[in-house]
Amino acid sequence: LLTECVNETNMFTTTVSTKILTDFFNCKLDGVLKVNNTRLLAYLMMQLSCYNYIIYEWQSVIANNKLILKKIKGEPLALTDLSSATDQAKNIYPKGYEIIDKYIKQLQKG
Repeated sequence: LLTECVNETNMFTTTVSTKILTDFFNCKLDGVLKVNNTRLLAYLMMQLSCYNYIIYEWQSVIANNKLILKKIKGEPLALTDLSSATDQAKNIYPKGYEIIDKYIKQLQKG
């Protein structure tokens, strides 16, 4: 479900396979993903954290493991990038948030 969600929202610059997403969540990503919309990524991770699918400290994990690159500069997302995007996503939902909400509801149903 998460793979479908990520691909439907065009969160990353490339289509993501289930293996890539599994490696991402296991911090064993061979190569890194380039994000299209950091606020959308933050919204997804925030929602996953709210429902205890991932740890609360997800921002640190992404930043410390350099799992995701910025679209423009190609540099790893820093903790400040992720915290700013999370704050923005809390105030103004990013375009595509409703797709994420739909998949989160499906996850909850099991």
